[in-house]
Amino acid sequence: MKILVVDDQSIIIEKICSLINEKYPEHSLYPALDSSGVSALLEEGVEPDMAFIDISLSNESGADIANYLTGKVPNVKIVFISGYPEMVSDVFFSVRPFGFIDKPIKSEKLYKYIDAADTDEEDDKKFFACKIRGKDIRI
Repeated sequence: MKILVVDDQSIIIEKICSLINEKYPEHSLYPALDSSGVSALLEEGVEPDMAFIDISLSNESGADIANYLTGKVPNVKIVFISGYPEMVSDVFFSVRPFGFIDKPIKSEKLYKYIDAADTDEEDDKKFFACKIRGKDIRI
């Protein structure tokens, strides 16, 4: 699985990547500090299966990054991260996230979302997917 980690604090990115590497060394990790980092990764051809995105970045909104990302990679599973739980309701209306983790980040919650995404990915392999008249169909 390819996992994107977006936070304006490199120490948070390092912590999340370290926790993920500890339990899921087979997963590929892609860190980004902001939207330009996300854009650069997408231009390189990286299409993440999952993204952990801080809601409140220094100069931009994590919800805006999530909207941009889902426009480019529609099936990406977004998990928002924030030290401000009161901001959660704002992003749930603008983006349909896979989940939310509050800071400080607890490994068991992080792992719960990765395990759920892995399960969803396995379930997706049991279907044939196609697009008919602009609609995604799974058989």
